Amino acid sequence: IGRMAYWLATIFKWVGFLALIEIASAIAPITNVPPAVFRAHEAEYLRWDILPILAVFLLWWCGFAISVKRWHDRGKSGFWVLINVVPLIGPIWQLIECGFLPGAPGRNPYRPPGATEPVSRTADVFS
Repeated sequence: IGRMAYWLATIFKWVGFLALIEIASAIAPITNVPPAVFRAHEAEYLRWDILPILAVFLLWWCGFAISVKRWHDRGKSGFWVLINVVPLIGPIWQLIECGFLPGAPGRNPYRPPGATEPVSRTADVFS
């Protein structure tokens, strides 16, 4: 994907995280109940606690996939997404590489440049 799609997806992901934080903070007072009441309605409370966890996982997966696609547009392996594991330097590196630098010119091993050329055959994708 190109820079524009990367930025739009990243902004969407962060808006989703912020909305999730607001929802979780609105639900949190509901779960602060006395232990006796919690034990009586444990299944109901735990059902609401799992939803934010699933939403965080979904947003994390979307961000991961978008980053891998952007690394591919740069002509690099998707494993470069692991640069984020390096504290401070990794996220800054990804921000510069994926957010500001243009995609690799011409075809690269992963896909046509900037998604402007449609993939016409499955063999082109897997070759």
